[in-house]
Amino acid sequence: MRTGFLVPLLLLSQGAAAQSTPNTTTTSSALGRASAAVPEIQTLAETISDDQLQKVRDVMEQLCVYRTDASFVLARSWENGTKAQALLEYAYQDFSPFSRTFGNALTDISLSQSVPDEIIAIARTTLENRPTTSNQTGAAIGGVGIGSLLEDGSSADPASVGVAVLLANASAAVGTQEVKNVGWGQAAESELRYLLERVPRNSAGAISHRADQAQLWGKLAKGIYPDFVYMVPPFLAYYGYMHSNQTLLQEAYTQCSLYRSGLQDPTTKLWRHIVQGTGTSDPGLWATGNAWAAAGMLRVLATIIKSPYSDQMASQRADLQAWSDEIITAAKSHKAKDGLVRNYIDNTSTFEDTAGSTLLAASAYRLATLNLTTAHVDFANQIHSTVAARHINSTGYLTGAVDPLSFGKQGTYSPEGQAFVLLMQAAYKEYIASGGEDKTSAAIRLIKAGGVGGIGGVVVVSVLLALGVSLL
Repeated sequence: MRTGFLVPLLLLSQGAAAQSTPNTTTTSSALGRASAAVPEIQTLAETISDDQLQKVRDVMEQLCVYRTDASFVLARSWENGTKAQALLEYAYQDFSPFSRTFGNALTDISLSQSVPDEIIAIARTTLENRPTTSNQTGAAIGGVGIGSLLEDGSSADPASVGVAVLLANASAAVGTQEVKNVGWGQAAESELRYLLERVPRNSAGAISHRADQAQLWGKLAKGIYPDFVYMVPPFLAYYGYMHSNQTLLQEAYTQCSLYRSGLQDPTTKLWRHIVQGTGTSDPGLWATGNAWAAAGMLRVLATIIKSPYSDQMASQRADLQAWSDEIITAAKSHKAKDGLVRNYIDNTSTFEDTAGSTLLAASAYRLATLNLTTAHVDFANQIHSTVAARHINSTGYLTGAVDPLSFGKQGTYSPEGQAFVLLMQAAYKEYIASGGEDKTSAAIRLIKAGGVGGIGGVVVVSVLLALGVSLL
């Protein structure tokens, strides 16, 4: 457990478009429905319907808040950061480096005029709750100090909302606005310099996930589940892309490399959960931690590819691809019969986790949509079908996900898991739109339509069983 840490408390923005703040009664009722038994599924779904996805998105908005009492609605920084990324990839692709239409809102007028209100609202909430101590720690940026975007025991969590702050700074709608006498660009630079200049590092140069000592975390204990590689390097890379700064793109790559060196298990090639530092330690091969790492490295890779320095960084691109690939390759070698991976990937006594599995599927699709490899799409397709059919209930909750407040047990709901579904679906849709195939869905579609029978039906069912798909 992560004792002695300040939980990052972030007041929920009242201006976020399409975001509703549930009252206590509504929230309790919804969570009650989420914990109810999921109806038996007779066949796997072909895909996730638009109606399901809207419900998933609505639940994500609701679960990115929690109540300490009737007067306060508070949200965790990494939840808002992950939500922002899910919205960019799913609904506002022009601002996602995975998209073919990705551009620079600082230099493209059309993009600066279309920064989403939802993203600006997340950034505004961040600045409204930026600690005053960040202004007092070395007044080096036009009177604004070098400090974290949010008060946190983790150095990485606040960086997760950094991309939203960068986009708000580029927005024509925001212009020269300030929040609490701090400009958006000033706040982003303050966060950047905090990470690079103030946060402890280990002897190899890896920026600590903890703010008070050098410690490498795939994830953190005691209720806060960020992953450094998903939170910090993508922010560094996005900053470097927007400001034409190759040094920051290189630093993003370097931090991925250092974390891999510090966390990777040499036998399985999967990443351990927590090493170094004092206090909490967990050498286990935690599924969601590995998924965070693969997805984070792919965000850095995609940003480098879209940058003016792509050719100059060919070796870095190759490494990031290989490092993401090896996590997915290792994970799928331990998959259960329905395609999901277990909470601790190599431990068959642990439960099958939908959160880590879903983000691994999203990463597998991203390797394909970046035209790097399609070697893992069957693995991703099977997870996609299983989640669609069995693990999104009637109210839009992802079921079967690890508890967000205790990484060793299955929970009732997961804010990050909801975002992972959108990330997976965004990648899946782009993969299919580019001509990719979902053979799992195609076979199921034939059975549903009654298009096969006799020997043909046996063949189709045999193919499904060979893929590990359960038809129960």
